[in-house]
Amino acid sequence: YALGTETPFAFAAEKYQHTIENLFSPHLLRGKTIVLDCANGATAHIAPAIFAALGATTIPINTRPDGYN
Repeated sequence: YALGTETPFAFAAEKYQHTIENLFSPHLLRGKTIVLDCANGATAHIAPAIFAALGATTIPINTRPDGYN
């Protein structure tokens, strides 16, 4: 059964990342090391880049969702 339609949104991840990064000072997390458990979620592929852009050193885990994990 088709429950809905899919509408492609080119550059959605980039737009989301840019929006989040602009909510905070670019040096907010400078000098911090953060273990980032992305829980294989929807933003697992961009969360490390967002935290890095805010100055953090990240140790990302669970960044490869495969539909089963």
